Amino acid sequence: MKKIITIAAACMISAAAFGQVKFGVKAGFNTSRLTELNTIGLSQDNATMLFNDKNSSTGFHVGAYANYSFSKTLGAQAELLFSTQGGSSVGLFSPQDGRFEKQTQRLSFINLPLLLDIKPFERPFSVLVGPQLSVCVNRSFSHKEWYGSDVNYNDFDAAIVLGAQYTFFKHLAVGLRYNVGLIPSTQFNYEYFYKPENTDKFQKVASLRQTNNMLQLSVGWTF
Repeated sequence: MKKIITIAAACMISAAAFGQVKFGVKAGFNTSRLTELNTIGLSQDNATMLFNDKNSSTGFHVGAYANYSFSKTLGAQAELLFSTQGGSSVGLFSPQDGRFEKQTQRLSFINLPLLLDIKPFERPFSVLVGPQLSVCVNRSFSHKEWYGSDVNYNDFDAAIVLGAQYTFFKHLAVGLRYNVGLIPSTQFNYEYFYKPENTDKFQKVASLRQTNNMLQLSVGWTF
């Protein structure tokens, strides 16, 4: 987390040295999901099956940004945000009685988006695109007993950000963006073969990996 803050501070100080930088603060809401890179996971110890849950988790973000203009049509924007994210999986604990339960993860991140600010029209409209680096500072579960020693948690995250922003009255910025996670946040590091009832063949289940995907709506004020 200290490295993320140091990088963000260095970017803002460097931009300010050129005299074309504007600073601002922002806050807003998140809708996030932990998208599984494969469709099913099977625990070797307790035969728990995990399925992707399409329900989203709501959260918020708050932070600051610095925007530097290279020209009328191109700029760069660095941000430092605190963001609450998460998602859920559905577990089939007992295939015999069909009992399902939901596992919800709550994640808190320090996010550092480093974005190109593209202004295609002669209006205060921008397209923002670029990478985002993140560090998870807190992780909680609704059913902690689901995950044991076979699971790795990755506190570092990276994503691709694609969004748009419109500025009213030269100061009030309203933005919408989508973050596509690139690095698994949760990963079961094993493969397991099992034999379903009434079949002669063993089926292979790959390790379960979940990435952070998020939709953000924010309101900012540029000084």
